[in-house]
Amino acid sequence: MGFTLDSHQLSQVREALLSTDSDRLIELVSCISLGWQPPESALEALSQTEKLGWTVPGQPVFTDIGMLAADPIREYRLWLDRDRKLHGEDHSPVLRPASYSGLEVLEPGSGFGCNLLSLQATALRAVGIEPVAIYEQFTEILAAREGLARVYRASDICGRNVLVDR
Repeated sequence: MGFTLDSHQLSQVREALLSTDSDRLIELVSCISLGWQPPESALEALSQTEKLGWTVPGQPVFTDIGMLAADPIREYRLWLDRDRKLHGEDHSPVLRPASYSGLEVLEPGSGFGCNLLSLQATALRAVGIEPVAIYEQFTEILAAREGLARVYRASDICGRNVLVDR
């Protein structure tokens, strides 16, 4: 799905997610996305979501672009809640990072790439194929938020956007 943020929108998102007070924004967007009541402190970010065009003015209700932006932010938040681990790695030996040591990994439907970020330390290379273009735009921003500078993207492989992490 080809919807992408334009350069101005992308700059605004980068600034918002890399700012020192981005935790409130991430909390608000995640809570709305999950159907949870946002804490009062997170509601302070409502004006920011409106400025980004993600919520209807004065309401914690997503616009179309807000729904797309919410997916990578929600997944990022859940990844943080898991202590940056692969989903289920504490319950299955095959999902533990050591299982990927020195391997090349392909993840179809990788979203913004939280699993790719988790695998950076152990896999030889992790590649994600993601058909939703806007998710790929969040990869570099969220990786930068984590201090991970070496996330690479390739595009138009098999007609899809591709996330590449080495």
